[in-house]
Amino acid sequence: MKPSNEGTSFMLTSAERKKILRDFNNTLTPFDKDLSLVHLIQQRVRRAPESIALVFQQESLTYRQLDEQSNQWAYLLQQAGVGTDSLVAFCLPPSMEKIVCMLAILKAGAAYVPLDTNLPQARLEYMLKDAQAPVLITSVRLKTTFAAYNGRILLVDDDATVAALRSLPRDFTLPPITPGSLMYVIYTSGTTGKPKGVMVEHEQVTNFMQCYGDYLQIDATTKALQYTSTGFDASAADLWLPLVAGAALFLYPDNRITGEELWRFIKEHEITALPFISPSVLATLPATENTGKLQTICVGGEACPEPLVKKWKDRVRLVNGYGPTEATILVSCFVYDDAHPAATIGRPNANCSFYILDANMQVVPIGETGELYIGGAQVARGYWGQPELTQQKFMANPFATEEEVKNNWKRMYQSGDLARYLPDGNVEFIGRNDTQVKIRGVRIELGEVENVLCGLPGIVQAVVIVHEDRYDERTLLACVVHEEGKLRGERLQQVTQEVRKALQLELPAQMIPSAFLFLEKLPVNAHGKINKQALHLGSREVIEAVFPDGVGFHECEQVIKAIWSEVLQQKDINVTDNFFDLGGHSILITQVYKRLPAIFRAKVTLPDLFDYVTIEALAAKIRAGLTGDQELMRSEADENYLLKDVYLSPDIEIEGTIDPESVSNPKNIFLTGATGFVGCHLLAELLTSTTADIYCLVRAADEDAALERIRRVFKDNRIPDEQFSESRIKPVTGDLTQYQLGIADEQFDMLCDIIDVVYHSGSSVSYIEPYNYMKGSNIGGLNEIIRLASARKLKCLALLSTVAVFAWESYDTQQYFKAEDDNTMQGLKYLKKDIGYAKTKWVMEQILALAAAKGLPTVLFRLGFVMSHSQTGANGLDQMWSMLVRNCIANKAYPLIVGIKEELVTVDYVCRAMVHITKQPNAIGKKFHLTPRVEDDVDWIEFFTRLKENFGFDLKALRYREWMELWENNEDDIFYPYLSLFIDEVHGGRSLVEVYQNSYHFHCDNTLAFLKGSGIAPSKITNEVMEAYLRFLGIPVPGKAAV
Repeated sequence: MKPSNEGTSFMLTSAERKKILRDFNNTLTPFDKDLSLVHLIQQRVRRAPESIALVFQQESLTYRQLDEQSNQWAYLLQQAGVGTDSLVAFCLPPSMEKIVCMLAILKAGAAYVPLDTNLPQARLEYMLKDAQAPVLITSVRLKTTFAAYNGRILLVDDDATVAALRSLPRDFTLPPITPGSLMYVIYTSGTTGKPKGVMVEHEQVTNFMQCYGDYLQIDATTKALQYTSTGFDASAADLWLPLVAGAALFLYPDNRITGEELWRFIKEHEITALPFISPSVLATLPATENTGKLQTICVGGEACPEPLVKKWKDRVRLVNGYGPTEATILVSCFVYDDAHPAATIGRPNANCSFYILDANMQVVPIGETGELYIGGAQVARGYWGQPELTQQKFMANPFATEEEVKNNWKRMYQSGDLARYLPDGNVEFIGRNDTQVKIRGVRIELGEVENVLCGLPGIVQAVVIVHEDRYDERTLLACVVHEEGKLRGERLQQVTQEVRKALQLELPAQMIPSAFLFLEKLPVNAHGKINKQALHLGSREVIEAVFPDGVGFHECEQVIKAIWSEVLQQKDINVTDNFFDLGGHSILITQVYKRLPAIFRAKVTLPDLFDYVTIEALAAKIRAGLTGDQELMRSEADENYLLKDVYLSPDIEIEGTIDPESVSNPKNIFLTGATGFVGCHLLAELLTSTTADIYCLVRAADEDAALERIRRVFKDNRIPDEQFSESRIKPVTGDLTQYQLGIADEQFDMLCDIIDVVYHSGSSVSYIEPYNYMKGSNIGGLNEIIRLASARKLKCLALLSTVAVFAWESYDTQQYFKAEDDNTMQGLKYLKKDIGYAKTKWVMEQILALAAAKGLPTVLFRLGFVMSHSQTGANGLDQMWSMLVRNCIANKAYPLIVGIKEELVTVDYVCRAMVHITKQPNAIGKKFHLTPRVEDDVDWIEFFTRLKENFGFDLKALRYREWMELWENNEDDIFYPYLSLFIDEVHGGRSLVEVYQNSYHFHCDNTLAFLKGSGIAPSKITNEVMEAYLRFLGIPVPGKAAV
């Protein structure tokens, strides 16, 4: 994943630049740099010496005892030669002795290097050797682990050490601890295949302490849990912060034990705060039980899934903490709420700054995705012993303010995280931008695992990739070439076990791959580089082995040509001929798709055939899918291609304010899509509910022809003649795909001057055509509509979208409801396999958000499936739903597919609601679902059951596959063009229709609130509505609907 704007730079106005760089980073807060962590804890000791500081199992230490014992240890360390900026390593299990020793190391003026007891011996040895720590503190039991260590070892439970400590004074004079003194070196996974040590100074931690406590509301009455491994820098949050605040800190005995046991510990000890745990750990805690005394939880280390946020945010104060080790523990915090996306990480801490930059190191606008750089007081010193890497990742900050320079905060850190600014200055985390991954909250460099694998006997090559299952559980897959070639049977099992055991001696458990794939060779792309994408698909040998009917890998062209010849009834076809130039059309292209071998269809979708219109191009696309060749695969392999289309034309300027009167009582309205099904009814409603003149954009030769098109569509949809007001309908000839909508300058300027409100209903709608076919009119068209709405004076823009922007994410999330203000970013990865229309609408919503962030007054309507008019039954005869109804009635059967809903609504309700809401100035900036209430929602099974039981249609409920067999091979079936929606596998062997099972109910709270008292009743698909619908379709109704 890379910034959506890679290779481009945005032109920001001076006001935008100031807002992003200065206003959003206005965090300057005075603090005493000279007060190190040690000084802060000593202040707490003086205030309440007999308060409980540490609790472990059946023992406890007061703050006075903690101070005295750490003083004695500090003396012992000084005697061992420890001084300022020395490194002291420690490897101890959870215990009060460990906390005492950590504090003692700091008191001696040294920096600590934590070594996790759960790490393999080889990794511990490497870290010790790399750090060159002259002193190691460990236990008698663990001493043998460090047999190769040549430095001084102090054993906490050795009789001689215990006796020596007792003889030492309990008072201790601190050496100078300056803001720039090193406090700790913590090792993280490294790009070179070896862990790298991050150096953090006292000033950086002191700054963190001053603001983090406010988020967690920790004080002397708090009972806090110390859960996090001290080898993870976030442990400073749940270790030092509670002690600085004077809280009682309860040490959890084994952080490998989660779930019920952890929850029991929290309840038994009446813990009130979890200063830091990962979302993976939080997910193991019961989310239905009473939380007892627990008040605050901070999650971090990885993105917290939205369902988990929803389970906890109303039960406790749930805080999202963000920060790489290189920016000291956590550099921002955000208290979860309903108004922001779940991935919101908040604003930078006091004295810290965020910069979201494109690939050219330029600031991106609000709403655009870029890479996050971190500046200010918490930027670490750098990497231990790696000056070149430090210089690469910790660079001079070109945006530093005068105060930052004065405070010597002159650098910024390149985080490798993708993010974007939200309009209010908060930042939303998007994902990673490098080979680093997180598995259960632990940061891992894939190269490190690969290097260890390649060092094992018999391993010639190894590549490690991340696998995500349908529950988004991430695991590692190792693809290995062994010197014995492709392993099989017992030998495969034997080698796999040997490799796994060898890795367990070298790597932590979370870095050991869950599965091993042994290959004869690793696939490469056109540049000779290892092709990781192909490893997800399988090797070419496997592909050729399963090719149908003996078709060779290089015979794609011949297979496709034979199919074209059959469908087009032509013999002389060249591989460079265009399918549509030869007389092809959408129904014939569906026939081509159905005739493709199954292994071909697994690598292309029906919409792909609209893009790859020659035999040569289609064969290359199929071959690319089979080999995973990224040089040939389309950019649509991931969701970034959608993000790249989220932009505002750079010459669009949005300035000024809007007159509320122009919204509530508009004189002139601009409408697109007036010749469409929804658009013509919206025009009729505007003519009824306002006194405005309606300027309608229509593709036509001239204004007379445009007016005639509108008149004809009114008649076709049985809109009464009296509603057609020729004097108020002002046709404007133009085209959504053209600059300024294809309108001449003079007329465009006139419209910019007089229009008060813009309704954007027009768009290209298709369940079959690909995204690229529709984005010109839908995405490009919206940019031109925004140009009209912003030029010369501000106008309110009402955009018609669809609930389909949430895609089929419910298949994985197992959620049941979506609210109007829920974040659509979560559904992005599911849109990859959804229809092109939904993709364009998602992009349009993001563009609208960019315009709104710049000050454009907007209202967003997400429509369900607009089935018909409640009275006349008028509907789009060629709509997908109408075709489905005809199919089922003709075949006398419907599919038993559970919980799939189209969110059926009537067009008169939708249009009345939109006009009524848009006329209210306080609707600006809000989103509205025009969907049924949950209790009125009708799914597929209920609709067809009512047709059978209430109207007497001969319909049989069949299993999905049985129903498909009735028509999938019938090219004359009216529903045949939609076949790909039912047979293309998009996820887990299921088609797009199947993954929409148990789809969301959509809350419409905003809509109902704005319609209150209007007399506009929520839409219901009653038997009367259904009867009128059927009659308009021309389908004879066998029986009268029951009343």
